[in-house]
Amino acid sequence: MSELTCNKQLIDESHQNTHYDSEWHRYNLKRKSDEETKDKPDPTCCFMCDKKHKTIENCMVHMHKHHGFFVPDIDYLKDPIGLLTHLGLQVKHDYKCLYCKHICRPFDSLEAVRNHMVAKSHCKVHYGDAFDEEEEAELEEFYDYSSSYVDENGKQLVIGDGTGDRIELGTGGSELMITRPTGDRISTKIIGSREYLRYYRQKPRPSPNTIPATAMLASRHRSVCMSTVQAKEKMVTKKLMNTRSRVETTRTKIGMKNNVIRNFPKSVSYLKR
Repeated sequence: MSELTCNKQLIDESHQNTHYDSEWHRYNLKRKSDEETKDKPDPTCCFMCDKKHKTIENCMVHMHKHHGFFVPDIDYLKDPIGLLTHLGLQVKHDYKCLYCKHICRPFDSLEAVRNHMVAKSHCKVHYGDAFDEEEEAELEEFYDYSSSYVDENGKQLVIGDGTGDRIELGTGGSELMITRPTGDRISTKIIGSREYLRYYRQKPRPSPNTIPATAMLASRHRSVCMSTVQAKEKMVTKKLMNTRSRVETTRTKIGMKNNVIRNFPKSVSYLKR
């Protein structure tokens, strides 16, 4: 028998119990726990440049403004701390690109993966594409889409208010069912196929946010996105106007030059070269 915490070989169960009660084993358990806690990324620290912030909200604003990072479906995000910690682990510990990790091997260093994400504009989460169901399942634990399920009449089928209603897969693994406790019985209703889950989310029924912190984060995030888009549109318009002005100036100069050359008399000897 091998004991991984202390890297020790144990003879039998009695020896194992004795070892578990020892001070050495307790010390190693505490040391290992402290190391894991120390290595865990801080969700208020940007995983692209290691800049520390006072709050998660400030960190999110910074990452969007300076790195173009945004959280998909932020209105349904129930665990922002868990999501940022999870993404930070992938970048800072596993050296994986958040966008192309499913087709690209891990990089050799943190600097390498950061340079790649900046160069390729991959400072974003690969989430919501039809072909990437595994990655969706990986991130779904941080979201709550219960308020977005509606029937053909637009009525909400699932309400995420702690009433006990929940969505789960049917026995075949392809049907989505809602289960609802009614007294001593549990009623079930099929609401659609699993393959159409992403379409149910695209036009969700408006619902109030039940988590104040997430609601504030979503509001701030949307305002930052809007201001960034408007600023980019103004910049693009300005560049287009400058480009047109330069083109017109160049055309005018060429036209004037050609006109002058054509009007010279043919008897001028120094033009015949």
